[in-house]
Amino acid sequence: PANADWHYAMAETYVKMKDYLSAQAVLKQALEGNPEAAPLHFYLAELYQAAGDKPQAAAAFAQGLEFDPGNTRVPFQLASLHEEMGNPFLALSVLKEASTREGNRRESLMEMARIYCGMGQNEPALDCYQRAAGLGEVRAVTGMLNVGKRMFNQGDVARAKEIFARIRNAFPADLEVDQALADLGS
Repeated sequence: PANADWHYAMAETYVKMKDYLSAQAVLKQALEGNPEAAPLHFYLAELYQAAGDKPQAAAAFAQGLEFDPGNTRVPFQLASLHEEMGNPFLALSVLKEASTREGNRRESLMEMARIYCGMGQNEPALDCYQRAAGLGEVRAVTGMLNVGKRMFNQGDVARAKEIFARIRNAFPADLEVDQALADLGS
């Protein structure tokens, strides 16, 4: 650990000097002696990401998560990288795993819903939004309404009404939901 701390401090010094390749080299050297040091993997991943090397950053984040699976921040960074690299299914996989942990559940579901929406997969998006709402996520209702509105605006009125009915059933006492649905004429 003392050696890892020294390497971390050296990497910090190189970063301050804007010598990112040397900082990466120092962290790689530190990981040779401390391969299970998740913070070193995460720091290396951030350096790769800053340098624009997304595949290496994703690999380093994933490796760090193996040693610190309870990390609440890194799964979102890793999922974002996968999404940026055009791999939404890998992003969803990371988020699904993160959603099994208490600290990440709601945010993971919301991110999964956003990705599903971007892929045009309304049912999985609605399911994620509804599960997040069940966990107390107030933004989930807006997401569900947006999916319904999108279907309505695309001319799929029957499907939109099904979605609005699902929302009404999920949130029967919510006055804002009632008003939003009334404004849409459903």
